[in-house]
Amino acid sequence: MGRQSQNHTDALPDRRHPHRLDAMSYRMPRETVFVTICSRWSEVLTQKSVAKQLIEVMGRMARRHKIRIHAYCIMPDHVHVVVSVMDQDGDIQKWLRYTKREFARALHNPGMWQRSYWDRHARSETEIDATVDYVLKNPVRRGLCESWRDWQYSWSEWHAGTFGMDPNVQ
Repeated sequence: MGRQSQNHTDALPDRRHPHRLDAMSYRMPRETVFVTICSRWSEVLTQKSVAKQLIEVMGRMARRHKIRIHAYCIMPDHVHVVVSVMDQDGDIQKWLRYTKREFARALHNPGMWQRSYWDRHARSETEIDATVDYVLKNPVRRGLCESWRDWQYSWSEWHAGTFGMDPNVQ
């Protein structure tokens, strides 16, 4: 899929979090979901060794739970991820739960994540493009870099020139 970064922020709906969807919604193959998980810590996730470990855990848990990671951006205190279920055995909620658990264990800090997460299902190609654009440009909006291409803690399979590691490879 050859997505290109465009300014689609006007395509993103209201950001207030709705009630959690039914469990089957997180198991629908090829349904694209945008997830944000927040840390209780501040300014820690972008430490180079911590970010590398987080990417490795996200990828390992994605393979285990049959999830495809399309894009991510690690911010100092939260992570944005665009994912989809690979086949009928995949489960985004399990992937999230085990990613948070295994990463907290690796850092020896079981209480590091906020309890829940924010998510939204993308319903169209325009929404997917807008979501990936939002994810990649998050560090620019926060004033952490001038161009999304400069941020070393983000990656997208649809955008050449992102610095981050591909979590889908072993």
